[in-house]
Amino acid sequence: MVAWAGVSGVVASDIEVKNSAHIVANNSRSAGFKKPVQEFASLFSEVKRYAVQDESGAVSTAIYNGLGVAHEGTTIDMSQGEMIPTEDPLDLAIEGEGLFAVKRGDETVYTRDGRFKKSPEGKLVTRVGGNEVSPGIQLNPKSAAPTINSRGEVFEIPPGEQLPVKVGQIDLAKFSDPTALKPVGNFYEATVDSGEAIIGAAEVEELGSIRQGFKEAGNGAIIQEMVSLLKAEKASQAASEAIKKGFEIETASIRVGAS
Repeated sequence: MVAWAGVSGVVASDIEVKNSAHIVANNSRSAGFKKPVQEFASLFSEVKRYAVQDESGAVSTAIYNGLGVAHEGTTIDMSQGEMIPTEDPLDLAIEGEGLFAVKRGDETVYTRDGRFKKSPEGKLVTRVGGNEVSPGIQLNPKSAAPTINSRGEVFEIPPGEQLPVKVGQIDLAKFSDPTALKPVGNFYEATVDSGEAIIGAAEVEELGSIRQGFKEAGNGAIIQEMVSLLKAEKASQAASEAIKKGFEIETASIRVGAS
């Protein structure tokens, strides 16, 4: 059982190493990046009972042997990232709860990456991938960059006009458990545990506000993740030693039993 506990420790450490490496690689390059959190649980202990003789007679003593650790799944840390000014009017960041809804084929997916651009046809789409905002926002291809307020209302000044007109509304999505969303690239998909998306205007029903000219930085702490990498590597080494020691104990037990 010592060997098995060691094997589970090696597996857990490998998962932690890959997770921290993923955070380090994506935190600075992906706007709105949310770090994944690996969930582990101790396995039930094996109970062995022994009869121990003391001054008062024989008593039963229980020894609990840990059987290792099990990986229970991955959740998403949806805490707020730092707001970074970009001076690009089509860079949007959410301050508070919520995600942008965008189209991916016939599906709707969700993201905290609010870096958008205007397509040649005047549609508001993601800068990476060209996914259209859902519901769609139709801009005039010849107009200057729109103004987007904290509630997500989109205004632009038509060519030849002086006053802005409202051309659309950027809604936000929230979930009963956003930590259970499924990450797919820079997007998130709804799951049974996350619940269906609840769509609403920014600053309404506990949804956050939209800040134009900003992008949200990733919420990973690079120094902390580097420390986690080192700890996971040391834990893996210790688990490997446990495997080795476990096999030595089991081999010795077999030899004693055979003699």
